[in-house]
Amino acid sequence: MLKKFLTLLPILLLTSCAANRNTELNDVLASKSNLESSFVTLIKDTYASAYKLSEAITGAKLYNKKETSGYTTLKSSGVSEQSVHDVALVIYRLCKAIDGIPHKNACVDSSNHEHILFFAKVTSNKKYTDTVIHNSQYRISLFFIIPKLNGQKATLALANTMGYESPLQEEEQRKAGEKRAEEQAKAHERYLASLKQLSKQTRALVLTRGTKICSIASLINKVGPQIYGFTQDTSNGKIEININNQLVWDWPQNWYACDHKPQ
Repeated sequence: MLKKFLTLLPILLLTSCAANRNTELNDVLASKSNLESSFVTLIKDTYASAYKLSEAITGAKLYNKKETSGYTTLKSSGVSEQSVHDVALVIYRLCKAIDGIPHKNACVDSSNHEHILFFAKVTSNKKYTDTVIHNSQYRISLFFIIPKLNGQKATLALANTMGYESPLQEEEQRKAGEKRAEEQAKAHERYLASLKQLSKQTRALVLTRGTKICSIASLINKVGPQIYGFTQDTSNGKIEININNQLVWDWPQNWYACDHKPQ
């Protein structure tokens, strides 16, 4: 009889969990002061019934908890009973319930976007697909950071190691990227100017048959490798260039002798 009950227990747990799903989702929408218990509820609700049965029998915990002076972390991993979408939805609802705004993997204060209310990273990968009923099972990992009072700096530092950037950090990165792009553009313009000067300095060689000459124009848009060829002939102020056995005509000011380098 006991064996039969243990066989049926996972099914009973699944049925009970499905019936109580809405209640559990509502229960998880806690206050800011109760975030940890909210995430514990979410972690336990995310596990399949087999894991819940195992916990009941062995008393094993389904999550790892770590305390520091700045934050609490909760992490867990297992086969999801809910879909990946459902887990993300619960986290989103929790963020909105405490007057937060989702920002990447964090929930930030609506009145101060630099203030992290919590950080929640959910990763998943498909474990297998049942070829009969075409039902995919996913292994989901949950990682939560719950800041303590005056623990924002430590929370942000840990979240940064997991790819998070605050709005201010994003703005700083954007400005730094714009500055780098501007500096690179100026450097490129200086380089092109030096090549144009080199073209004047090597003009006699560029006009001489057999000289290996390099294109300045091919470097302007920085697309593809620099084009080079050999002077074949001159006529009406232009030069004929052999480029990979293809003859083209161009103005000599667009070329310089390759053996010479800009100063």
